[in-house]
Amino acid sequence: MALNPADADLVVVAGPLTPRFTEPVERIWRQVPRPRAFVRVREHEVGDRLDTASVVLSRGGEHEDGGGEVRNGLVMADRGTDRDGLALDRLHVPLGPLLPNWPAGLVVHTTLQGDVIQHAQVDTPDEVGVGEDFWRWPWWPAGTGEKITSGGVARIRLVELLDALGRLFAVAGWLDVAMRAGVLRDFLLEGAESAWVRRRLLRLITRVRRSRTWRWLTAELGEHRHSVVGDVSTRCSAWLNEMERLLVDLDSIESVPLDGPGSGDRSVPVSPQRVLPELLEGTEFASARLIVASLEPWRSPDEVGSPGGVDD
Repeated sequence: MALNPADADLVVVAGPLTPRFTEPVERIWRQVPRPRAFVRVREHEVGDRLDTASVVLSRGGEHEDGGGEVRNGLVMADRGTDRDGLALDRLHVPLGPLLPNWPAGLVVHTTLQGDVIQHAQVDTPDEVGVGEDFWRWPWWPAGTGEKITSGGVARIRLVELLDALGRLFAVAGWLDVAMRAGVLRDFLLEGAESAWVRRRLLRLITRVRRSRTWRWLTAELGEHRHSVVGDVSTRCSAWLNEMERLLVDLDSIESVPLDGPGSGDRSVPVSPQRVLPELLEGTEFASARLIVASLEPWRSPDEVGSPGGVDD
């Protein structure tokens, strides 16, 4: 997967292309060099559509679904007063909605003076897609009376944490650990044996914990006293601790209640509009994506407390 349009030759849109994403997708498409291809896929046609895209590229590339107008205006700086009362250039820079290792649909509108974020406003995803939340799938069979086990719940929660961990380390530039987290995530989804997963995940956890560089890089970064616990380093450590506890339950066939596993073992998911402005304002722009990646996978306020979440 390419990290920027210049390195790509294929743009894949999974699911419906909603109005919110039309302009960002068109902008990315215009930046992809030729030969190139554009495909839209749905759940049961991924393989066929990607095969089609490969054929299209071999024939010189084309845009399957037609183009679209892209508005490529340059963002110009204006003037504003900083915290010391000095009039400095002020630049308005949006983050999202389409960035590598970025929450789907999230947009953070930032105001920069120099490399410091003076103001941040969050535009939360309200039409990211359709269908059920993937991270709640252990509870879906409950409607048919099928048994839900602690092992199944632990497995999907480990997948969720490994996905978040991989994104965090990819943003930080620790690509080897990010790749290993992604591999373990995929094997867990494919039903890998618990013993195999346990050995490799414990090695990964130990490696991260032993890294002084990681602790030095993330200490006191994105610290918040109320809605989220600690800084980036502390939140990462909480994920590692929870993964260790979940490994114990991987083989469990014990039934769990429909309202989900015990909430005491997992951190509280928070809505981005509640905490991100306070976390980002006053920090360097280069740190913004690391702070975002260190938070729990996004959930809206009405999702907090639903199966798989906890009340805050």
